[in-house]
Amino acid sequence: NKSKYAWLFDNTYSCIQSGCNVEDNNTYTTSNNGTHEVMGYWTSDAYNTNYPWAVTSSGQLGSNDVTNSSNMGVRPVITLPKTSVTVH
Repeated sequence: NKSKYAWLFDNTYSCIQSGCNVEDNNTYTTSNNGTHEVMGYWTSDAYNTNYPWAVTSSGQLGSNDVTNSSNMGVRPVITLPKTSVTVH
C-alpha cells in the first residue's frame, strides 16, 4: 500500500538519502527576496487551521505551522471525475 502523498516526497531538498526518486537541490527566491530550499510540500488535508499536513524531504508526514514554514512548497493537483475523461 502506497501513501496517496508519496509523490510529494520527490523533488525535495536532499531527499535521495531518505529514499526519494529525484531530489531538487536548487535554492529559490521568496517574495521577500529571501532564499530557501524546498524541504517539503503541503498536502491538501489539514491537521487544523494553522497546521496542515506536509510531506518532508525525510519522507515523513507531519503538521507544520503555515506562518513559519517558508521552505514548504506547493504542488498543483488537478482532480478530474471519471465521467469527464474520455479514453481514445
